[in-house]
Amino acid sequence: MVPVSGLLKTARSTPTGFWAEEFIAPYDIFTEAGYDITVATPRGVKPVVDEISLSISGGTDPLSAKKLKSRLAELSDVLENPADLHDQNEEDYDLVFYPGGHGPMEDELVARGLDYDKGLLPFPSHVVVDGNLYTGQNPQSSKKLAKTLVDALAD
Repeated sequence: MVPVSGLLKTARSTPTGFWAEEFIAPYDIFTEAGYDITVATPRGVKPVVDEISLSISGGTDPLSAKKLKSRLAELSDVLENPADLHDQNEEDYDLVFYPGGHGPMEDELVARGLDYDKGLLPFPSHVVVDGNLYTGQNPQSSKKLAKTLVDALAD
């Protein structure tokens, strides 16, 4: 199951949504591995892509943005018809994968007493595994994280 947000703005009224690369790369890796994927949102509302994730200001070059937009168009049936997250039973799934976007910031995690691990530099891929929790730091971690999960589920 891939839960994504249908939220259009954060509590601070900042436009938001799911990060295109962090949804598309794992989605494609999981489907290539033969997984059936359920995309779900709260109340089954259509998820929205964070437009910044498709722009230079979000670190995406124009050619990559064009490819991401094309893939999002190909996935329009999936994205326009999500399941209602509240109707899903996590025990029915081998994996629940949360793609990134605007989420908890480092200081919130630390303030809650969580052991926060980050890469030495902010943009290279950085994947951490702690028991059955797998996390990636940024969009550059999307592919490595998804491949790590596929390998773990194959064992």
